[in-house]
Amino acid sequence: MSDKIGKTNRPIPDDWRIDSLKSVSLNGAKNGFFKKPELVGSGYKLVNVSELYQSFGIDTRVESVERVAATPADLAKYGVEKGDVFFTRSSLVLSGIAACNIVRQLWEPTLFECHVMKMSPDTSKMFPEFVAYCCRDSYSRRYLMAQAKQTTMTTISQPEIEQLPIPVAPLPEQKKIARILTTLDNLIEKTEALIAKYQAIKQGMMHDLFTRGVDSSGQLRPTQQQAPDLYKQSELGWIPKEWDEDTLGSICKWMSGGTPSKSNESYWTGAIPWVSPKDMKVFEISDSEDHISEEAARVGTRRVPAGTVLIVIRGMILAHSFPVAITTRDVTFNQDMKALSFDDTETARFVAHWFVTHKAKMVALATASSHGTKRFDLADVYSIPIGMPTKEERERIVERIDVLDSKQKAEDRYLSKLRTQKSGLMQDLLTGIVRVKVDEAEEFVANV
Repeated sequence: MSDKIGKTNRPIPDDWRIDSLKSVSLNGAKNGFFKKPELVGSGYKLVNVSELYQSFGIDTRVESVERVAATPADLAKYGVEKGDVFFTRSSLVLSGIAACNIVRQLWEPTLFECHVMKMSPDTSKMFPEFVAYCCRDSYSRRYLMAQAKQTTMTTISQPEIEQLPIPVAPLPEQKKIARILTTLDNLIEKTEALIAKYQAIKQGMMHDLFTRGVDSSGQLRPTQQQAPDLYKQSELGWIPKEWDEDTLGSICKWMSGGTPSKSNESYWTGAIPWVSPKDMKVFEISDSEDHISEEAARVGTRRVPAGTVLIVIRGMILAHSFPVAITTRDVTFNQDMKALSFDDTETARFVAHWFVTHKAKMVALATASSHGTKRFDLADVYSIPIGMPTKEERERIVERIDVLDSKQKAEDRYLSKLRTQKSGLMQDLLTGIVRVKVDEAEEFVANV
């Protein structure tokens, strides 16, 4: 059996049914509290649009959740209860409309804001977490986006939210499905927190590595204040005595790229990666969106080997970011980039990591061309000073960074696996394609 009435084409088992979201809620959709700017800062907690885009389950304990000086009468009218499900009313993009989340636990009196709609599931019929998961799955997302109105903003009305078709499974089954998905969500949240921790550790560690370095015993040097005899004054400030003061222009060979003729279709049918700024989203780059032929690589651009550092030197992306990557195979690249060639991979990785650490400095150096595009004056870039440790110390610094990166990559892969598992389980469990077994004890508890 499938949902033909609601037109979501959601398959469901014969012992399930499809109802509208309004019919399984207590009072339909409600709009929230209008917050005046002067009221923000103290008082009751306030569920805003931003909370709806977070991980499953709104945690009002976190500091990012605003407070608003509302009255007890406001709280009575716009108050939040445990199990309430929320939707965004508007979005700049279609994919953001009717984003859904749930308050699974209420820690203190809380209101919800006027750009958010609230639905309170009827717990005699529905388990709130099950409702929230259904509202977030692919069937509901497609339905809700189809109902939205698109002008300057994408919007959706209360009646359109209320008519969302929702599968109604036996209550014990709803609870077990929600528990399975919540377990996965908890794992996802913990993994995301661990990745964030690694990123924070790396940020602090990178600063220390590029100012203090790693001594022959494998330890960070004491700071200059702790051991002034280990440092010398330079244009960079205090640097370890063993380091040389160089410039970016003097430590490597700089190369320009190019674009093979677009009119020659045979140039764009090969297997050689042709890297442009849009591909510079990863630190280690092995492929690109566009590929070219051997002939195109010879006549229309430049080919560089693995271990080459690539940076963007022209484009609007330089207004807010400074993309840098190191190649893991032979690639070609376009004229909006530069390739930096080094004598050894360790030095290339050292400089690539140095660029990452100094991204803010590079963004500040970019200037606007006559037609508005951001670019670097290469003379300015070449003259940037850089502290260069001995080859052995560069290797020790790179090793430290790579060890932490490898841990983060492992967690990134695990996170991707969890998200894939969750997506598959939502598809299977929320359609009843895969049924969960509910024992007698669970059924008794569900109906209490």
